[in-house]
Amino acid sequence: MILKLHDHGFSPKLKRNKTTEKRYFSLIELMVVIAIIALLVSLLLPVLNQARAKAHAIKCTGNLKQVISAFMDYAGDWRGNIISANSGSTSSATNGWSWNYALVFNRYLPDPKKQKVGASVLFCPDSLKYLTGSKQTNIWYSYGAVYNKSPRQCISLNSPLISRAGHSKVTLVGDVWRTKYSPAYSFYRMSIPVNPAAGDGDEWGYPAGIHQSSCNMGFMDGHVLSASKNQLASDYFCGSADYDSTEALFPIGRVVVNVGPNAILTDL
Repeated sequence: MILKLHDHGFSPKLKRNKTTEKRYFSLIELMVVIAIIALLVSLLLPVLNQARAKAHAIKCTGNLKQVISAFMDYAGDWRGNIISANSGSTSSATNGWSWNYALVFNRYLPDPKKQKVGASVLFCPDSLKYLTGSKQTNIWYSYGAVYNKSPRQCISLNSPLISRAGHSKVTLVGDVWRTKYSPAYSFYRMSIPVNPAAGDGDEWGYPAGIHQSSCNMGFMDGHVLSASKNQLASDYFCGSADYDSTEALFPIGRVVVNVGPNAILTDL
């Protein structure tokens, strides 16, 4: 006899396996997760940016200490004289040497063109990010050092002017930018004060607040300082001068703010 299940009130049903049933996020739950992630990113991003900026500033300080060490080695070999950032060339010895070319050519520092981008101690890592192509290894765009308008081009670390002011108070090399041309860029010559006797005060580079508005500056005693523009203006002397005629050191008269392609040169 054939039993018909539906005749006796039975109907076949498939049992669901609850363990294999798929569970999907609702739209509201998905939006909540996205909002939480966005909140965490917004909280962490400034911290990460600050940590990156601090790391760059520390690397910049290390770079400047190595550059100053090279200056001192050069001075030791040349009776206490260092070469300044005069109008000498950054790429040849034909028309005189700039300070950075002298250190590279005489092997006190490695040639950036033979190093990986970012490896040279002649460039600030925060300035380097604004440079492209061959500029990233061109020492025209390196740190800026003292500029002596004297035809001698050299500066004696034992100069009475520097000794009277105090070597720890006189600038040697640091974060320097030039704003005369657009876009602005880091520059190897640190200017004499606001209104030099020969004019063209905006032709050169000036201390730049590139590290969260602070400038890393190395001094003639070998130390490196992260200074605000107010500190630079009130406590230190510009190491660039016409030593043969002015016989004076001057306070730092200008700084570069809002550092980047549209940087601004401002009087202190």
